[in-house]
Amino acid sequence: MKLFMMLSAAFLAVSTLSASAVTFATAVDWANNGTVPAGRDNPNAALGAPDGPFLSLGLTNADGSNPGFAVFTFGGPISGSNALTVIETTFVCNGAGPSCNNHFEEVEILIGQAGEYDFGTHDITDLSDFVSLGFLGNADAQGGTSLVINGAFTYIAFIDRSLAGAAAAGVGFPFLSSDGFDIESIAISIVPVPASLALMLTAIGGLGLLAARRRAA
Repeated sequence: MKLFMMLSAAFLAVSTLSASAVTFATAVDWANNGTVPAGRDNPNAALGAPDGPFLSLGLTNADGSNPGFAVFTFGGPISGSNALTVIETTFVCNGAGPSCNNHFEEVEILIGQAGEYDFGTHDITDLSDFVSLGFLGNADAQGGTSLVINGAFTYIAFIDRSLAGAAAAGVGFPFLSSDGFDIESIAISIVPVPASLALMLTAIGGLGLLAARRRAA
C-alpha cells in the first residue's frame, strides 16, 4: 500500500486543538534502538517547525525485529478531515520514492486513538490497534509531503521499514540506510473552505521552502 500524497510542501487539516493554521507535534515517544548516532538522537529535534536538526528513527531489521519507531501526539485528540505533513532530511537528495541520493529509506505511518497506546513506554506491541496509512519514501518527503486523514486520532506513529523495503525492491549495499528514516518536522493544519484554499496555500506553502533553505544553509 502506497501513501496517498497530496499538496506537496503544503497541508490542510481540521483540528479540535487549535484555530491556528499550523499545529506541530508537541511530544514524542522514542528510544534509540542502538543504530542512531549522536547528533541524530534528540527526539525534540522532530518537534516544532522545521529548523535543521532532525531525529533518526533507528534502523528496523528486515524481519521487523529491533524496530526503530516514534509515536507523536499533538496535545490531545484530533478530529474531522485532517492532513499530515512530514518533512524528512537526507542531505543532497536526488531521486524519488524511497531512493534519495542513493540512500534507501522508507517509513510506515499509522494513527491511533486515545487508550490504544501507553505513551512513554515505547512499546511497539501497543501499536497493534493502530491503523496504517501506508508508506512514505525519503525522497518524496524532502520538501514536505502531505496526506489527508479523515476521522479522529490521538497518536501518529512512524515505523522505519527501510531494510524491508530495500529487500523487496532488490536494493543492497552500499545504498542501504544505517540509522533509518529521518524526521525533521511533522504537523497538521486546518482545512479551509474552497474559497480560502488559495490564501491558505500561500500562507503555509512556505514550510517546505523553509526546510529547503535550512538544509541549504
